[in-house]
Amino acid sequence: MRLLWSSDQHVFHQTTPTPHILNNLTRFLRKEHDLANVDMVSFGGDFFERMVELPHPDTHLVFEWAKAFLHEAYKLNPAIQVTWLAGTSSHDWEQPKHFLNLAPEGMRVEYIDTLCIKTYEHLDGLTVMYVPDNMGTATPDEIWERALAVLSETGLDKVDMIHFHGAFEFQLPTKVRHKAHNLERWSSIVRLCILAGHIHTPVQSGYLYTSGSFDRTRHGEEHPKGGYVVDFDLKNNKFSANFWENKNALPYVTLKVNGEITAEELIVKFHDFVKRKKLPRHSQIRVMGGSALVVNPVLGMLSKEYPDYGIKAENEKNADELVDEVLFSTDVYNGISLTKSSLPDNILAVESVATGLNKYGVSEAEALKVLSEFL
Repeated sequence: MRLLWSSDQHVFHQTTPTPHILNNLTRFLRKEHDLANVDMVSFGGDFFERMVELPHPDTHLVFEWAKAFLHEAYKLNPAIQVTWLAGTSSHDWEQPKHFLNLAPEGMRVEYIDTLCIKTYEHLDGLTVMYVPDNMGTATPDEIWERALAVLSETGLDKVDMIHFHGAFEFQLPTKVRHKAHNLERWSSIVRLCILAGHIHTPVQSGYLYTSGSFDRTRHGEEHPKGGYVVDFDLKNNKFSANFWENKNALPYVTLKVNGEITAEELIVKFHDFVKRKKLPRHSQIRVMGGSALVVNPVLGMLSKEYPDYGIKAENEKNADELVDEVLFSTDVYNGISLTKSSLPDNILAVESVATGLNKYGVSEAEALKVLSEFL
């Protein structure tokens, strides 16, 4: 049997265009692999970068893509299993759940947002433990205890696979390892593999196969991007997992300059850099180093000369700062219905509103009185 795995697609991204990501997904799922010979497709979390409003121009593209993929998969293989695993709530916001409504009637498609074990009888009884990343403030120890409880409830001591969205200790700097999971622990309850998303760098260690983000979404990710092609035979105890490289991943490149560079030198250096790299449209270029008084005005001019590129000045961040910034969020999705009665409390709960009221010496009662005139 064959499984296609990918994770952290981050459609609706601010700098990696959604059409670019979807085109690469189509190449992975429909052009370079024959869905007629694929038994399972798993999306390992963070399919979305952020929540957007329905009229957003990319919304139609994403949902049309999902519909076309699901219908093509079902047409070629009516027994195919397609799964979206819930990723980090501050990215996915439960949006992949809507894809279920686009699938043909009778298709095996699911969105999984709870730690659970699924047994797929039509796949020779394959057992998969799903571990989403939407459990709020639950610690790695608490999540592990939940996993053991689920195993006990199902009468199993091990599962064939674990599909996971989260970080493992060895992947992170020492400062934040207490927020990550212990690989040895999770490896003790799996037979074939742990397929994991969340960390954007691909790595293979023991039972663990992390594909990293499917496409490039930020600087410092010059490594290959892509997914995994997993072949397994439960009856004969055979397993292999091969990394599929997304060779069209969007370039995020860095031009480093010294602190003494002049505006004229920077312009020449930048032109040579772009020419040498042969960058496609929408590539992202950052300039590191140099004086802000020199670099910023030059980049403003170059942005007009190269409108198809994203160009910015940025200082390199250390690993600890980057990890804290992008990986850990305890937010969970809670849909809020804004009505005349609920709007005031929700507005006052916004931190920037409270800060503004304090700054200008306006009490909550005074603010609510003004607001009531417009409701």
